[in-house]
Amino acid sequence: MWIDLADAIKIYARMCRARYRSRGAAVILARVEELRRQGDLEGADVFERVARELSALERSGSAAAAVGESPAQSAAANAARTREVPRREVATGQRSTTPSPATTSTQPVGKQPRRTKRLA
Repeated sequence: MWIDLADAIKIYARMCRARYRSRGAAVILARVEELRRQGDLEGADVFERVARELSALERSGSAAAAVGESPAQSAAANAARTREVPRREVATGQRSTTPSPATTSTQPVGKQPRRTKRLA
C-alpha cells in the first residue's frame, strides 16, 4: 500500500492532535517558521497544509468525526484493536485455557538456576 502526500498530511495532523492536544497548531506553526528560516520553502508549504488539516480536524470537533465515527465508536474500535493477545495465541493461533509451564516459571527465560559451591 502506498501513502501519498495528502494521506501523510492527514495522518500527521491526526497524530499532532492526539499528541499535542490544543498545542498542536502552535507546534506546527513554529515548525513552519523554523523551516522558512532555514530556507526550506517546500517543507514549510507541506507543514502549512498540515496546519490547515489540523484546523479542519479541530473544527469538526474530534478526529473521530473526521472519519465518520462517533467518539464512543472510535474508543470501542481502538480498545478492540489494542487488546493484549497472549503470546501462545499469537504463535499458534489457538487459545490455551491453562498456562504453559514456560509462562509460570519465576526464572527468566534462558537462565539456569544459580549453582552454589560445595564447601568441603
